[in-house]
Amino acid sequence: MKYGLILNGQIECDPVSDHTILTRKAAQMGFNLTETTFIEAVTQRIANRTLQIVPGIEERPQPPAKTGYRGTLTGWQYEPSHPRLLRTITYTAMPFDEAVADTLNRIAEQQDTALARIEQGYTEQEVKTWAQQQAEAAAWTADHTASVPLIEGLAQRRGVTVAVVVEKISAKVMAAATATGIVLGDAQAAGDQINALKALHDSETDTLPDDWFDQLQAIATGWQKDWPPELLLQ
Repeated sequence: MKYGLILNGQIECDPVSDHTILTRKAAQMGFNLTETTFIEAVTQRIANRTLQIVPGIEERPQPPAKTGYRGTLTGWQYEPSHPRLLRTITYTAMPFDEAVADTLNRIAEQQDTALARIEQGYTEQEVKTWAQQQAEAAAWTADHTASVPLIEGLAQRRGVTVAVVVEKISAKVMAAATATGIVLGDAQAAGDQINALKALHDSETDTLPDDWFDQLQAIATGWQKDWPPELLLQ
């Protein structure tokens, strides 16, 4: 636990976890601190001087939104009503270039997470065979005499026909392709919207609208349009 020193209502030492620093600092001012002092807020008085040993509390609130805000840690503030020393994080909106980069990074992270979820339920080794499975399924669909060693092996071990395996592969490929199209299409559409704002900002007349920050926020929070729940980043 961090503690700080308050002398006559003024911060004399910011909160630190090394209590020897506080003990030494207090001794220089004529006060005697022991390790048992650092359990709760304590007050010592010598003549007209009052030394308070108070806990230091750090509050770290979440930003107003997932993107577009820069956090700054405040200095320590003395709150005599508790008493304690408190510092927190204040958030301010980023300038345009930083807000754009932050929004693009957020979208890229959500995109990559969603694409990874499409492959959930399959081992890495199985995913590596998807291209071959798809190629063999397409070849067999076009010509039932085509060589399809992987599919034949799968069918034999599962005790089903090649046709059954081909049907399952086709369904899996279609589902994965549909989900991938949703993710990439919406990510690219969001990128197009952001690039349109950048073009306005970079134009000779700089016709960026006054509500550009709100527009970026809307893009960041709304680009995943009507997604299946299993793809959404929580």
